[in-house]
Amino acid sequence: LTTEQKKVSFSAPTMSESSLVGHVQQPLFNSDQWRLKSSYSASSGANSNPQAHADLQFEQQVRVLFEHGANLLRQGELVRARQALEMLVQIAPRLPEGYVNLGFVLYEQGETEASLRAFNYATQLNSYQSNGYYGAALAYERLQDYEAAMGQMRSFIHLSQPDNSFLAKARSALWEWERIIAEQRQQHSSDVSGTVESVSADRPEGEADAVN
Repeated sequence: LTTEQKKVSFSAPTMSESSLVGHVQQPLFNSDQWRLKSSYSASSGANSNPQAHADLQFEQQVRVLFEHGANLLRQGELVRARQALEMLVQIAPRLPEGYVNLGFVLYEQGETEASLRAFNYATQLNSYQSNGYYGAALAYERLQDYEAAMGQMRSFIHLSQPDNSFLAKARSALWEWERIIAEQRQQHSSDVSGTVESVSADRPEGEADAVN
């Protein structure tokens, strides 16, 4: 499959009930429920507790920016999606899903190295963030670093549920990159062999190799 054939359909992940920075159980691009869940309930006493009220207001702001950015990303409104997601990571710099979504925006805008930094930072924040590994694999592929792409995609496969519909595409990508790497190694071997033959052909007839 080519990069174009492996393009994903974006949707946002379901967040952990206990924390905004939680383990993502479903890939970013394969989730049925994409709204961020609030850690606070109506009975949490937010109205009577100033700190709880402030926390609730902050979480609502994060949720609005996240959902807005994810919707714009799915609609292909990349410029506006980027604006929303850059605001999101400014106010919630420990939210890995924000960096994953921003990474996909940057990737679609052709800023591959910047997208790779976003994906890698997301997986640093949460090593279980499978979406970050998938995005990083695509970015490394575009940079033609197929060894690194394979490592990232293997991490995605390892963290994915067995029924993940993107597993087939991930395994197909691994097969493709293995073939490309094998061809590159074969070409390199042929080039080295050709260089050796050229040097031998240029040596004067009867000249012996020096022996130390």
